[in-house]
Amino acid sequence: MVVGRSVPARIILFIFLCVGLQGQSKTSPFETEENVWSNISQASAGRDRGFGSSQADSTDDLRTFEPTPQTPPSGSQTVSADELRHPLSRKGQKLIDQIEKDLRAGDRSSAMEKLNLALKEPSAAPYAHNILGVEDLKVRKISAAVEEFSQATALLPGFAAGHSNLGYALCLDGQADRGFQEIETALSVDRSFLKAHFLKGIILMDRGSVDHEAWQNLEEAQRDVPTAHLALALFYARHGQSSSAQQQLQDYVQVSLGVTLTQAQDWLSAVAPSPAPAGVILGLWRVSRPK
Repeated sequence: MVVGRSVPARIILFIFLCVGLQGQSKTSPFETEENVWSNISQASAGRDRGFGSSQADSTDDLRTFEPTPQTPPSGSQTVSADELRHPLSRKGQKLIDQIEKDLRAGDRSSAMEKLNLALKEPSAAPYAHNILGVEDLKVRKISAAVEEFSQATALLPGFAAGHSNLGYALCLDGQADRGFQEIETALSVDRSFLKAHFLKGIILMDRGSVDHEAWQNLEEAQRDVPTAHLALALFYARHGQSSSAQQQLQDYVQVSLGVTLTQAQDWLSAVAPSPAPAGVILGLWRVSRPK
């Protein structure tokens, strides 16, 4: 099912500071549902703890929700007690940095070689599994991604990005209830993890029975997740609040790459009347999640 053929109907996902990304995608902001969470995981200016690798391709921005490799926590982000108890060794840090550099340069072969080494380095292994999960999502190997993220969180239970990524992959795999539980776990570890707030808001928005909580999570996420503006615009449009919807479109245009207000308005006019779930309209997952 395609929503609104009169204008591009899917949104490439731009998310800042959700997973370890440093590049910016120059892809058109309106894409197809072939974009996976790798796209969200990628348009980031800083280093963080989420998805891995930042090469420009059809899935780039779900690697915001952000593809460069997983990096350990840095900056002002919350660091869990688990991560503090299991810091990266100097060797592990070096390997993760090299993997990130290779992925940014598009040298996937070299990155994979180093990932194999990182899997044998205990302190780096959770992050290596997380990166592999992102790489699997890029080629829609959803079951393989679920396994990699599961291993990452098993090795480091206090790894918020790992739980959030696992939750997203489970949703893609049709396991929405389990996915939601993992997203909740991510937020219990780190309430400031905005990618998880975004995912939670979208899922609640699609459920339709908890509008206020959906709105709260999307409001929280919009501070660092540009696509949350589009989700809120859709939310407001469907609730008859056209002025608030327009403000969200304006906010999105200010932080997006190459999108005009007219394009954003045309998109919203085309998709708002559709009964399709917000997650489908925004390109997070496909029409049905059967399991």
